[in-house]
Amino acid sequence: MTMVQVIPTMGVTWLSDASPAALPMLQTHNPPVIDGRDLCIRTIERHRAQIAEPSMTVEPLAPRPSDHTMHRASALLVPLVLFGMYAAFGASWMAVVPLFPELETHLGVARVDAAWLVTIVSLAKSFVPIVAGVVAARQGLTRTMRGAALLMALSVVIPWLPGLPLWVAGRFFFGVGGAIWLTLMGAVVVDVVAVERRGLVNAINGVAVNTGAIIGLKTALPLKDALGHQGALTVLSSATVLFLVLLMALGPLSKAPPRQVSFADIARSYRAVLGEKTTWLIAIAFCGPLALYLVVNTWLPSYLEAVYGLTRAAAAQALSLMNLWGIPASLLVGLALQKKVWRVRGFILVGGLLLPVGMLGALLADDGTRPIWFALAGAGLFMPVAPLVTLLQKQPGMNATRFGMVMGTMGSVTYIVSSIAPNVVGSVTAGGLPIQEALLPCCALGLTPLMGLFLREPHLDG
Repeated sequence: MTMVQVIPTMGVTWLSDASPAALPMLQTHNPPVIDGRDLCIRTIERHRAQIAEPSMTVEPLAPRPSDHTMHRASALLVPLVLFGMYAAFGASWMAVVPLFPELETHLGVARVDAAWLVTIVSLAKSFVPIVAGVVAARQGLTRTMRGAALLMALSVVIPWLPGLPLWVAGRFFFGVGGAIWLTLMGAVVVDVVAVERRGLVNAINGVAVNTGAIIGLKTALPLKDALGHQGALTVLSSATVLFLVLLMALGPLSKAPPRQVSFADIARSYRAVLGEKTTWLIAIAFCGPLALYLVVNTWLPSYLEAVYGLTRAAAAQALSLMNLWGIPASLLVGLALQKKVWRVRGFILVGGLLLPVGMLGALLADDGTRPIWFALAGAGLFMPVAPLVTLLQKQPGMNATRFGMVMGTMGSVTYIVSSIAPNVVGSVTAGGLPIQEALLPCCALGLTPLMGLFLREPHLDG
């Protein structure tokens, strides 16, 4: 195979050749070679014999992967790591719940103290998201996500730390990593995943943490019986190390290299984001379902026990059912978004109505139909997530940096406000209000995803 390379240098066109067969091309080159042509010919003739020797034959260069191929690989592997790491986070987060009795004995603490191993993670999520946007704007998505993954991977050593204070500190940093990861997953999707596939990827990512939570809750006790409680927690946390290694091997997560941005510039950008209607529509849209989710997880067992005489185990099974139905609902919506079978705001409308209706039915229905209502509530809880994220990604002028700032603001506002809701219910019930009268109005919180209907949907709104 003949390879001819035309090299313009210092105003002179040179020809290099790996075979004497290319010499006639020197005579027909158009435009003609100037100045260095004779020198080029003499040089090739002088080395004709050397080039012709088998030992000097130049092997063809192996083709490098095209940018298109590399992009396709990233588009497949990056979403896998995004989902896998956050699912591993969910498994490690919730695995301590079934193991509270063993942890109380091991650490020498009461149940109220052991509960900090769960609540400290939620506390980290209340203020870290807005910081994540700042860090990503200054350090870039790749470095920020790698740092978050490293913090989550610390969970493998936490079971072997001495004393509750070190456990709580380790779980706090673990929660910081998870909060950063959650905030910036959508920003990575903006940079890596094609527009037509984002709806499905967002839907899959939307159920990552509760997929992991179900795994953690279901496997913690069998693993404890086989390996002890420390071994069980280590095994359930080990997936974070696996996905950390995969993340490091992937290369850059963002098309845009990190820029040296001053804090003053970041502050100006954040002021602009805080002044946008889009930011607050998204924050309000997510706030209600999360608040309702936390209220239900905190007070539903007491409600069902007081009103219907259910055991705590039966109430926990109802909660598991709600989480379980959220997974297929979210995935089906993601597929529908990818196929463009319906407008994005249509799914937001259905989810925003299904959640409060389903939850109201779950609280009022008898044993026979209660599982159906919980299934509807679970579907409604997760159905609007992917459409809201997808619609935000489609907003005019949206890029990875701006998306991270909007989602960071949303995460902080949502977790701060929603974390208050269970305490409000507890306060009013402690004051004498029957628990059913306290919980039933909370179903209206499921309506807030409807705020997403006020976001523009490109190609429909013009």
